[in-house]
Amino acid sequence: MVLDEKGFVQTDETLQTAEPGIYAIGDVVGPYMNANQALADATIVIDNILGAERQREPLWVPELVYSAVELARVGMDDEQAEDAGFEPAVGFAAFETSPRALGQDDTRGFVRLLADMDSGEVLGGEIVGHEAGELIALLAQGGDRDSLLRRIAQAPVNHPSRAEELLNATETLAARWGLGEFVFGD
Repeated sequence: MVLDEKGFVQTDETLQTAEPGIYAIGDVVGPYMNANQALADATIVIDNILGAERQREPLWVPELVYSAVELARVGMDDEQAEDAGFEPAVGFAAFETSPRALGQDDTRGFVRLLADMDSGEVLGGEIVGHEAGELIALLAQGGDRDSLLRRIAQAPVNHPSRAEELLNATETLAARWGLGEFVFGD
């Protein structure tokens, strides 16, 4: 095995090592050392062994903190987005106005979406509050992040539900940053 300067096994984007047909996942690949990343890596490797050409995208594997108030995030933060040349736009919705959160008597937290103001591409998101670890999967879903805001806006959701706040944050983002036609148009 070939190791990098930090002691992690070196792989290509498909997680194959320098030895053809040998893959590495999770903690040995680093720098993200959590079960979510190892599980995502394992599915990529299985797909690649079966003939796909999937690449690792560590920023799109949810990061979670399970505590009295759950914290979950995926994708870039504002600084990373700016460093990558994007023009970040923010959509926000607080659980304090959510009928579901009010009914559960747990209104702590929010949904915060980050998208590129020029293209509407989802760059990242944060969810803080009850069930954040479950809701973040709605942002981490694979596929085209260029159309994710539109898919969120068009998705039927239960009412009342905490998932509605993803829709509310999308609507706020569209209205505040002039992305309405991109999100709601044809």
